Amino acid sequence: MYSVCFILGIELVGPKRRVIACSLITTFYAIGEVALGLVAKYFQNWRVILRIVYIPAVVFITYIWILPESIRWLLSQAKEEDAKNLLQRAARVNKRKLSENLLDKLILSNREKLASATGGRFPIRESFQKLTWRIINCSFCWIIVVLVYYGISLNAVLLDGDKYNNFILIALIEIPGFFLPLAIMPRFGRRYSLCGTMLLSGFCCLITTFLPAGKCFTNK
Repeated sequence: MYSVCFILGIELVGPKRRVIACSLITTFYAIGEVALGLVAKYFQNWRVILRIVYIPAVVFITYIWILPESIRWLLSQAKEEDAKNLLQRAARVNKRKLSENLLDKLILSNREKLASATGGRFPIRESFQKLTWRIINCSFCWIIVVLVYYGISLNAVLLDGDKYNNFILIALIEIPGFFLPLAIMPRFGRRYSLCGTMLLSGFCCLITTFLPAGKCFTNK
């Protein structure tokens, strides 16, 4: 659910505001982790915990009516009027003027893309052929980052002290990291920012192997 909502949220934001939009959206992920830590701390029964944390998921049902459809998906399905209406609605909410000329250019450009695509669709096979190394690289980075991220988050309970507080603190410290791209990406770009932060994170993880045993972790 988070991934789908993240993509839909980014699609509704212009290119100039996507970095800050990413930072704000991911902040709520950390807030959710904090809430999970508090729930687990005061409700020890795992069945009760599941009932509590699944309650917000019911709210997602309302997204069928309140969440706008993906504009890119509408255009890819040749639903041009729905896409235009959605863009005009977004312009009214943001108190902006959106000329019909710009909308017509968007529709014409989309028709050209659909006409050049096989069978009116964008073939996945062609994407893999043209972007093979980029897809492999992104997939590799995604797997590594997820393994390290969840490894550190879940193992925070092994640190000395209250395991619930440790988990909450690990989640809170993510928030400054979410806003770090606002400072470094406009200056260094995406490639250097991604490479630099991943190398720094890996270096910090390697340092922990040289720390004296028993200083940071419990003996459990």
